[in-house]
Amino acid sequence: MGSTHSSLARKLEIWLMMPWGHVVFYDGLAGRTVADGIFLANGLAMSTDGKYVYVCQLFELKTFERQQDNSLRFVQALRLATPPDNPSVDPVTGDIWLGTQPIVIEMTEHLEDASKSCSSQVLKVSTKNGNTTSITSVYASDNKGPIWGSSVANYYQGQLLIGSVYHKLLYCEVRAF
Repeated sequence: MGSTHSSLARKLEIWLMMPWGHVVFYDGLAGRTVADGIFLANGLAMSTDGKYVYVCQLFELKTFERQQDNSLRFVQALRLATPPDNPSVDPVTGDIWLGTQPIVIEMTEHLEDASKSCSSQVLKVSTKNGNTTSITSVYASDNKGPIWGSSVANYYQGQLLIGSVYHKLLYCEVRAF
């Protein structure tokens, strides 16, 4: 997955709302773009069966179907009220887990100064044939919570690890699923 490299280009991408990010397939010898038009590319994951690729961009989770030649066919764009980060896929159920930062201004301030706290949220997205069937908020905390700025969530058999950009790792036991 690629995006703009310089800080000026990244700022222009935001200010001008330019979708300059892309997904690149690398076969061990050469790379080629298989999806473009990604706005603020922010992590990707593949379904457990290798059939779907999930790409995070600002306020959206895009789903692509992987073709035999490893090109990608767009399936769905799931709009979210929070910016998703670094999707992970449950190896048992295939659910997509997202670390998110529900209050963007707090996260922006946290990225500029790691001592400033910010809120966190974790979403579980269930899918069937590449299409969303449900979204569940599994964890949420305000800026006084035990983790600031969740950036990834990994779930396995009732255990959830939530990571952050600058803060810490949080372990949770999940008994609801």
